[in-house]
Amino acid sequence: MSVRGGSAAAAAFLAGAALVYGVGLFNAFQYDDYHMVVYNPAIRDSAMIPRMVVDKGVFSGTEQVQHYRPLVLASYAANFAMSGSQPWAYHATNILLHGVAAWLVFLLAGAWGVSRGGPLVAGLVFLVAPAHGEAVNYVAARSSSLATVFSLAAVYAYSRFRQSPVAPWRAGTWLAASYLSWGLGLLSKEIAIVVPALMMAYDVVAAPRARWGRFGLVAPYLPLVAGALYYLREGRVASIAASIMAGGGNRDPLMNLWTQLRVAVRALWLYLWPAGLSVHHEVAMSASWREWPVIASAAVLTALTVAAIWAARRARHSDPTWAAPALGWSWFVIASLPTSLIPLHVQFQEHRLYFPGVGVALALGWLGGVAVARLAAAGSVRRWAAATVVGGGLVIGMTAVDLQRTRLWGNELALWQDAEAHEPPSAHILNGVGVGHLRSGDAAAALDRFTAAMRFDPSYHEAFANAAYALHRLGRHDEALALYESLIREHPTQATYVLMAGGLYHLKGDLARAERAYRETIRLTPRFADAYEGLGGVLFQRHAYPEAVEAFERAERLGLTHPALRVKLAYAYRAIGRHGSALAAAEAAFRDSPNAPGLAELLEALRAEGSVGSEAGNVP
Repeated sequence: MSVRGGSAAAAAFLAGAALVYGVGLFNAFQYDDYHMVVYNPAIRDSAMIPRMVVDKGVFSGTEQVQHYRPLVLASYAANFAMSGSQPWAYHATNILLHGVAAWLVFLLAGAWGVSRGGPLVAGLVFLVAPAHGEAVNYVAARSSSLATVFSLAAVYAYSRFRQSPVAPWRAGTWLAASYLSWGLGLLSKEIAIVVPALMMAYDVVAAPRARWGRFGLVAPYLPLVAGALYYLREGRVASIAASIMAGGGNRDPLMNLWTQLRVAVRALWLYLWPAGLSVHHEVAMSASWREWPVIASAAVLTALTVAAIWAARRARHSDPTWAAPALGWSWFVIASLPTSLIPLHVQFQEHRLYFPGVGVALALGWLGGVAVARLAAAGSVRRWAAATVVGGGLVIGMTAVDLQRTRLWGNELALWQDAEAHEPPSAHILNGVGVGHLRSGDAAAALDRFTAAMRFDPSYHEAFANAAYALHRLGRHDEALALYESLIREHPTQATYVLMAGGLYHLKGDLARAERAYRETIRLTPRFADAYEGLGGVLFQRHAYPEAVEAFERAERLGLTHPALRVKLAYAYRAIGRHGSALAAAEAAFRDSPNAPGLAELLEALRAEGSVGSEAGNVP
């Protein structure tokens, strides 16, 4: 393909991604987006980017959530520089990545011998497949799309390296590009660890072996093996797997494997029939391989594997055009291995389909190429017209589903109510609906759903915590505090529960217990900005003004920038005689929230004062 043709295709796929998903550009953030983006101080300061490369602890505003994905964090930091906490830049980046991924699928299909219009079909399938919607609409799922983009680039560059007509080792630019892309993939998400296996699948099925020789086939893998061993030795994957295995609950690897056989077939079905898409899928664990759904799933997967092996042998010995379906199935299987072999807390999430979905798109692209070739051979205008109508109808239908799902992602309550309508009842879904009600301002309806979740699964402590928060919002503070205290007795290391209890002690005027709770929260999670804000409020009320200033400033450095904190800082600065700092903090708060009660009066008083008054008053 010429440079001009490749650029035109890239522009077309980017435009297609914007057309399909642009309706969600201003969608709100959703659940995990809050701790990974909205409340994550690391992305607010570009000076933190070097630390992202060495410190897994900055991945989230919740210190217990740790992953080594520095490139994802750096992209969030770039988005924050563009739009702050407004979601449009984050969604625009996800849409851009999806367009790039679809373009790379198009290029890879061509490199792997898909004929005629097959590469276009493969790229279109990947672009409009509703099963990929969660990876595009959900900001927190960017790790999946970013890792997929770099994995695609790595495998495409490797394929071009093997196919290069020049002397093998003069094609080193393609090999270097492949290594670089793989490294960037590993910095995006752990799933990229399987890229060398994808390259190996290509070598087995389609690489021109004769002119490489045995050493030439093996040598490119030596740096890959060294890189993988280093990545594993540093604990980037192993520590995560260990923490998951030790995380409690039913994490038996064999049970997980039997379950994932069913999940794989379910994933394939979602590509063909996306009516089952949902923000949450209830998947019961399979205890044995003898269960009939496991046996049936294993039979389907085995049949597809046998067909892929047959296609690979035919590609190697007689017809190279059969390489694409064999490689497509190999991609699906290999890309599914990380989530199939490691027992994750949630058995199935749709954004995990994104990376394996490349294989499905490649296989369907091959089928499209075969159909186009046969239509061309037949030379029938009527058949061409019928095929165009059918193909166009499928694309339009899938796009309609994409638009409907994207609009759902703009409303958290509607998103979880959709899951409630399509999935069996579960505490997780009931809790999600409750959170949706809570964010929409209906605390009473939220409490009703949280209570139902508590009854459904008494061990689901997240619903208890959310119920306590809903009680607090309803003004039922004693009940809320009793629930938080009960949670703390059962989960004493959960910093959020301790913080919320501290806030209620503070509200009730019990400053001693509030201070102890805030300090315990900080001990458990030293980067918890809200705890420093609460502690600063207690210290201010105790007239420990310098210590209050220190706590408020710490909260600000950790990423809290809301007007209420700046008002508290203004009062605290005023109390210790730092008139200029007080005025600057109040002016910053006024710019963000000019209608905040009492703020205009505070600004007027600070501007009128030639020196700080002796009285401090109470923090409003």
